[in-house]
Amino acid sequence: QGMREDGSEVLVRESEMVSEELIRISILWHERWCEALEEASRLYYTQSDAKAMVKLLQPLHEHQVHVGPQTMREIAFRQAFNRELAEAWKCLQRYIESGSKADIDQ
Repeated sequence: QGMREDGSEVLVRESEMVSEELIRISILWHERWCEALEEASRLYYTQSDAKAMVKLLQPLHEHQVHVGPQTMREIAFRQAFNRELAEAWKCLQRYIESGSKADIDQ
């Protein structure tokens, strides 16, 4: 039984890895960012909810920094949009620190 448990643990880890990879390659960074920016815009401009907007965008920015591109499409995305996303992230960071919407409206 001990071997079965060890084998099951390995199978679960491998299944999780395959699942994460399928999700990663099925939703391109470009699509993920477009959807998130549309929703963030709606939250900010329609619902006046800057905190929800930040909560939505923060994981995407953190993923860009901590994980980085792993495919040619992700590398191309980073090359095309890294400067603008980095500037937007700085604005969000200033907003998080100051609470001033002026930092977002730049």
